[in-house]
Amino acid sequence: MTVGDYSVSLTTSGGWLAAFLFLVVSVLAFRAYRPLREANRLHQILFGVRQFAVLLASLLILAPQVTLTVQGVRLPLVAVLIDDSESMRILAGEQPRHEALDGLLSSGVFESLEGRARLATFRFSEQLLDPDPADTTRWLGTATDIATSLDQLSSRLKGEGLTGVFLLSDGTHNVGESPLHTAEAYNAPIYTVPVGAGKSPRDIAVTSVTHPSLGYAGRLLKLAVSLDVVGIERAEQSIRVYDGERVVATRAAALAPGKQTLELAYTPEQAGNRTLRVVVAPVEGEAESQNNQVLTTIEVLAGRARVLVVGTPSPDLAYLLRVVRSDSNVVVHAVVPESGQGWGFGAQRALVEASAYSLVVLHDIPGALLTEEATGAIAAMVQAGGGLLVVGGESTLTPGWAGGLGEALPVRPGSSGYQPSFTPLRVASSDRHPIVQLTDDPVADREAWLSLPPFVASVDVEPVSGARVLIKDPEGKALAAVRQVGAGKSAVVAARGVARQALMMWGIGASDAVNHTFWSQMIRWLLTKTEIQKLRVQNEKSAYRSGEPIVIRAEYFDDLLRPVDGAEVLIDVDGGSRGALPMPGRGDGAYEARIPGMSQGEHGYKVTAVPDNGAPITIEGKFTVGRYSVEYEQLLADERLLQEVAERSGGKLVAPWEVAAFLGDMQLSPQPHLSTHRLTLWGHRWPLVVLFIVLAAEWFVRRRRGMI
Repeated sequence: MTVGDYSVSLTTSGGWLAAFLFLVVSVLAFRAYRPLREANRLHQILFGVRQFAVLLASLLILAPQVTLTVQGVRLPLVAVLIDDSESMRILAGEQPRHEALDGLLSSGVFESLEGRARLATFRFSEQLLDPDPADTTRWLGTATDIATSLDQLSSRLKGEGLTGVFLLSDGTHNVGESPLHTAEAYNAPIYTVPVGAGKSPRDIAVTSVTHPSLGYAGRLLKLAVSLDVVGIERAEQSIRVYDGERVVATRAAALAPGKQTLELAYTPEQAGNRTLRVVVAPVEGEAESQNNQVLTTIEVLAGRARVLVVGTPSPDLAYLLRVVRSDSNVVVHAVVPESGQGWGFGAQRALVEASAYSLVVLHDIPGALLTEEATGAIAAMVQAGGGLLVVGGESTLTPGWAGGLGEALPVRPGSSGYQPSFTPLRVASSDRHPIVQLTDDPVADREAWLSLPPFVASVDVEPVSGARVLIKDPEGKALAAVRQVGAGKSAVVAARGVARQALMMWGIGASDAVNHTFWSQMIRWLLTKTEIQKLRVQNEKSAYRSGEPIVIRAEYFDDLLRPVDGAEVLIDVDGGSRGALPMPGRGDGAYEARIPGMSQGEHGYKVTAVPDNGAPITIEGKFTVGRYSVEYEQLLADERLLQEVAERSGGKLVAPWEVAAFLGDMQLSPQPHLSTHRLTLWGHRWPLVVLFIVLAAEWFVRRRRGMI
């Protein structure tokens, strides 16, 4: 039924067929229970009760609902989004940015929309924040995520007739997805109002510090410090590196506007994880000194790794020795046959003392050198966490060679032995191992490997259980394989002609980059201490800025080191009040937790995997949050980003002094609006209670009076 702008309708869930059936039931009940004319008053009352029960049951099944629809108009909705992050405290000329924003808001410019539009005001930093008049302008957000805040605003105001969004910000978006993609698909034009644009503060910011992840006590380490200088023509400043409160490195530098990178030399004195603080002295009149420092962490080992190389002289051995010796973090002890006299006792003595080395390389040596005592010492060294590399040849990896090393190798000798024939190579097509990963581009890596000349010979070997094949021939036979053995690692290269490959690549105008990278990464992988753990955890980096999201990744494997998906993996940071939280799975046994920015200092976490059977596995770790937030990394307002956000959404960049005139010219027409109100005639519980009581009472009375 419709009257003017109002429409009323009655709906049922059971349909009118059910109503007809209950009408039939009511008629039958009337004929069966109707009282005779001479019946007493009790019969008439009970009959009425029965009819009421039938009517109530029919209404319950029909579930009638009255819907009132009103057609009208409403004012359009305009949203104001206020940047509430710490970057609004940065000076814009002589005053902080937030004071300029306060002046715009206190002028009542947006109140001029009253009567023309509905107004919704929100603040945001790393996410959308509820409007709170008592706490609107704190300027304490430790990060700015414009994209997420716009998405959350759209979800919050869905169906409310959003006509436009005024984004009041300095544009220093520093976490989350790009706001440009959000703007392109946004459901309303975004009008950006830049705050603090065009005014460059005087500032020196330490943006990053890069260095090797490993260092050695007593050995020089180079730190590359990246700076961003704004509003300063030239300044002579000192850069200091602190380990705790002690200065461990310093240098003077002439700073000029723009980005620049400076090197500092640092020699760690003690082993362990060292947290360093790199500080640039502030200049007079600098807008913000919190971004003049950054934290970083270096793992310092006790000393250089010792590598024992025992091999038969050949161009391949000479090439391998050059690669190993090019790493300043290792000390190489090479043992070769004594001139004209074959192998002396020195080789066997060195092999028996394998526990004194971090890595043992056996390069085509005869099995006679590998006595039971020598193979036992090498196997024990690997089990304890050392590395073993075996390079095949005429005397190595042939049937019956060094049986005592069988449990420590990733392959076993095949039946064909040494095969002096050209052998093309292919990298295994499974996920890339770090040893064969040349760049971040898998396609480029594959082409680089295919460009290598063939090996001149190979040794027939068969991978054992738990081995991982890195390189194979076109027929699929293994040419290089690795394996975890106890707490250590082992590797086998069953091919020869590496030096020839390098020379041929140089001969065609290329380089030996593929060969050199392969062998250097092989040595580095074998020297890296990693225990066999079914749960492996790492954080994206060891030091973060305040407000920067912390990403922690975990990998979970079964007893055969196969990735486990769908497991219960939990993370607990600093023993939080909310307890352990689940880490979402990413596939292939990987799990990831993204933790919002945390306060300055060192934080610890525990990651626990709960297997279906057995005890939970827990790994502990830690990360450091620096003294200043990502908000102070970029002091210049990003007006270009704000303009592009506005243009992609169909909006416009509006200068603060133009907002009043722009609002006055906005076309804000009333919107057609359809409001619906629904009224359910019956609830869900009390009619059932009434029906039960009515039927029970009728049955009780009839039973007591002998009517049934």
